[in-house]
Amino acid sequence: MALTERTALFNRLVQRGVYDVTSIGRHPGAIFFANSSHGDASDTAGFGKSPDSPVATIDYAISLCTAGAGDVIYAMPGHVETIAAAGGLNFDIAGVHLIGLGSGTIQALLDFTAEASSCTITAANVTIEDMHITSGFVDITIGFDVSAEDFTFRHNRVDMSAANENFLIVIQDDDAAAAGRMTIEDNVVYQNDAQNTHFVDFGGTGDGHIIRRNIIHAFGGTILIGGAGVVTMVQVHDNYIYNASNVADSCINFSDTTTGIVANNRSGTLGSAAGNDCIIMSLLENYHVNISDASGVLDPIAT
Repeated sequence: MALTERTALFNRLVQRGVYDVTSIGRHPGAIFFANSSHGDASDTAGFGKSPDSPVATIDYAISLCTAGAGDVIYAMPGHVETIAAAGGLNFDIAGVHLIGLGSGTIQALLDFTAEASSCTITAANVTIEDMHITSGFVDITIGFDVSAEDFTFRHNRVDMSAANENFLIVIQDDDAAAAGRMTIEDNVVYQNDAQNTHFVDFGGTGDGHIIRRNIIHAFGGTILIGGAGVVTMVQVHDNYIYNASNVADSCINFSDTTTGIVANNRSGTLGSAAGNDCIIMSLLENYHVNISDASGVLDPIAT
């Protein structure tokens, strides 16, 4: 009798290893391993298919991927990827999914070490997940420069190597391109230097962006979430935001023509009476606290 049942699990022969059983939903394509801390790591042909013979950099692992195949790169515990120049790490192959492993001090790390350091997203459908991301220089211009659609930034930890080493902008959609449908969710962000301006800066013309469930503790001298771009159908919900700046409307602020929903956010600033400025968006149950409030108040105030 023919076997007709199917399963989401399948066998895969690992190079230099044994058969394993893999979830096709999580790993539809090839799997690669990067580990700079492994003694046998090498950015040469034949490496990267096993955690026992990894490549040394995520950058090289990206070059091994096939566009549109859903390939996954695991950055192993203890991996450090140093980004020392503009485009020092470039996701230029569509559909690549980077996943960091480890936690605390051994969580896989993206370390930005120069003012011009940036990670560029120039291909569609890229995901960066579970990485530790640190700003290791003063006033880094842009951390992640996105110029392609369907970028996902999920469950990452963003912090500073020292008190004055910071990103000016953590994530920016390229204002020369329609980097639509960005999803930024479940991240924890600490960027407290007084020169910081944005967590997410929307300068382009994309639509369908989702920013949800982030915890942001930062100094945002301009806007922490928002921007001057003409973006549409945006969802901003369930974020917790503390902005050490006292600039008005510096928590969530979109252009006057931006459409979408801003709901269930909780924000606070040191001196601003208002946290949000979203002229024609639907604002639902957002609470803001300032230096004079005993507790949060509806923003905008119900009339």
